[in-house]
Amino acid sequence: VKSLYEIHKRFHTDFSIDDIASSCAISKHHLSKLFKKDCDMTMRDYTNRLRIEVAKKLLRSSSHTVSAIQESLGYRSRTHFFNTFKEMTGSSPLEFRKSSVKSDKNNATYE
Repeated sequence: VKSLYEIHKRFHTDFSIDDIASSCAISKHHLSKLFKKDCDMTMRDYTNRLRIEVAKKLLRSSSHTVSAIQESLGYRSRTHFFNTFKEMTGSSPLEFRKSSVKSDKNNATYE
């Protein structure tokens, strides 16, 4: 539970598993094993899912650039952000934003 709190507190920064382990006063190896057992995924996978969910919300609801969103979520590399986003959503961040805007416009016409 403490590790989830620490991840949510730091997900927008470029933190390491060592940082979380230190905050939880546990070894990196032991924390990784416990996290995988309890959450059925690695901390890296959990963090990426969290970051991409936040990115999707920001792409739908803000006019921030993709680069600004990527940086605000702790991704140092634009390429890594794009690849992770595409792997998890099936589209690039820009494609996702365009399809969200198009979907919102279609929904507005039926209201």
